[in-house]
Amino acid sequence: NKIIEVDSTGATTITLPSGMTTGMQLSIVNVNTGDVTIAAQGTLQGIGTILATQYTKAEAYHRGSNVWLITGTLTS
Repeated sequence: NKIIEVDSTGATTITLPSGMTTGMQLSIVNVNTGDVTIAAQGTLQGIGTILATQYTKAEAYHRGSNVWLITGTLTS
């Protein structure tokens, strides 16, 4: 369980790695004005992939078989 804090005024991409332990959880927090895009080396499931507003957060949960589920304040 880790927190990734992104403090950038430009666009940033966070890529979730493959081969992680099933059940691993990450929090991704945008503390500045740049868009934060979430990508994955495997499959990414969720309703969006971009934290487009300052002080928003997404949760990423590794479901196994290189599948990540993301939830939070996301846009597409």
